[in-house]
Amino acid sequence: MQGLLEQLGASWARLNPREQGLAAIIGGLVLLMVAWSIISGAMSRLDQLGKNVDRLQEQIVIARRQILMRKSVEEHYAAVASQHSSAWDKYEVYERLRQEIFRLAQKVPPPLNEDGVPVRATNDTGLLVRIPELREGTMNDTDMGYREYKISFRIPEADLRDVFAFLERLHSSPQSLRIDGLLFNRGWDNTTVSTTIDLTRIIVDGTIPIRTSPDEPEALDLTTVDIAADRWIVDGGTLSPNGTGVTLKCEGERASMYMEAALPATRTAEVVLKVANKGRAMLGVADSEDMLYPGAERLPDDGKPYEVRFAVSIPGRAGDVVTIRIPYLVLNGEGAKLDILSLGYRALEG
Repeated sequence: MQGLLEQLGASWARLNPREQGLAAIIGGLVLLMVAWSIISGAMSRLDQLGKNVDRLQEQIVIARRQILMRKSVEEHYAAVASQHSSAWDKYEVYERLRQEIFRLAQKVPPPLNEDGVPVRATNDTGLLVRIPELREGTMNDTDMGYREYKISFRIPEADLRDVFAFLERLHSSPQSLRIDGLLFNRGWDNTTVSTTIDLTRIIVDGTIPIRTSPDEPEALDLTTVDIAADRWIVDGGTLSPNGTGVTLKCEGERASMYMEAALPATRTAEVVLKVANKGRAMLGVADSEDMLYPGAERLPDDGKPYEVRFAVSIPGRAGDVVTIRIPYLVLNGEGAKLDILSLGYRALEG
């Protein structure tokens, strides 16, 4: 090593000042290139790590939302299945279906009780369509978790509009009815039609219990939030009381409204919002700098009330408390309106 250094020193001494300056410049450039290569690689690596963190956080949000959606589907399935007992034989199914068909055939159908049975058999409003006979049908076992009870009946003569109204009632019945066939007959000198209907009732066999595995987050109770107008921060629009809720009206091209909440990091929160929207609106969650988190959703714009659920994973380190804007609502289009009917939060243990 000592000999190598002496050789380098001798070689450097043999160079004239101009050559020594040129060698120093070349050596400096080489060092700069090596340093830049190291720094550039480190910055690329940090940028890739940042992208991986964002991607993993979005995957966590999507996974949490899928868990919530699955539980919601199972709850709805269990609610339907509770009205469709596997213990019913074909005669009990027929009796319940008969009551439902004759209920819907009345001009003003009587309401149902909590067991799905009409509170009274008839009323004094008269008939929408007349069904003189309703024979028993056949029961088919599909071996797929449900059974099908098939029945056919005839409406002798009725106005076509009344028949269509009756068909729509069958389609909307809580007994899970499916219209398999229709046959209309009309004489050349008649203004009414006779109709033959092939109908199937689907009976779900039993219920599905709601499962919570040890690896899944446990849903805590929903906390209802006061949605009075003075609790919101609004930009670009006006917020006014509307019964028990509030209405946001867009005065320009864009309006936003949000509440601020301090939540623990690394946890998942679910927003349960009941809204009625007439316009282009979006629901999401934003940080304190007004940056939206991944997964913002468009709201239905038909003006009907909907319950919308939105899950978000709070970023940060365990133990930190993060201030976020939740829910963060954006409304686009001058004159568009958004009604907030109720709001609740649900934290998930994970």
